[in-house]
Amino acid sequence: RTIGSVTSNSRGGGSAINTGAASSSFVPAQAFANVANPQINDVLQRVPDVTLQHMGSQPDVSIVLGGVQPYETQVLIDGHPLALGQFGVWTSQYFPSYLIGGLETQSGPGNTTPFANIAVGGTVNILTPGFTTRPSAEITYGVDNYSSQYSNFLASGAVGKLQYVAGIGVSGINGPYY
Repeated sequence: RTIGSVTSNSRGGGSAINTGAASSSFVPAQAFANVANPQINDVLQRVPDVTLQHMGSQPDVSIVLGGVQPYETQVLIDGHPLALGQFGVWTSQYFPSYLIGGLETQSGPGNTTPFANIAVGGTVNILTPGFTTRPSAEITYGVDNYSSQYSNFLASGAVGKLQYVAGIGVSGINGPYY
């Protein structure tokens, strides 16, 4: 049984600083759906060069690339910064997996984001689901290992020139999130 698959490649660079080879990975949305977990961390820990680090005795989990400190990994959502080194870290355990359309990583020196000077470990870009031209909806319901119920609703479509993606979910541990 395949839980997820990861494709990895690298590119070469010149002799200037921060242009070395950076390994890239892409995880499709189906990998998150296959795990059937309301959180993203079970899939992230299977991606090469990704480490999930607990923040002390708290349940907070941060994403670390390239074996550096959490504040040296940049996290983006659809290319927009969630966390940079100068602003701290982003904790991933409360982000619902049903809102992921894919995940891209670039690990190591040479990653090509505009903020690579402070993201020496690498960059994680979380992609949200894309728009559909026809109305579509998906409902997911389940129970996790701790007997907590979770349910998600994701709708997408277009009305004229207006395109939309809307989601709502409830998890027994995390409570409601939108």
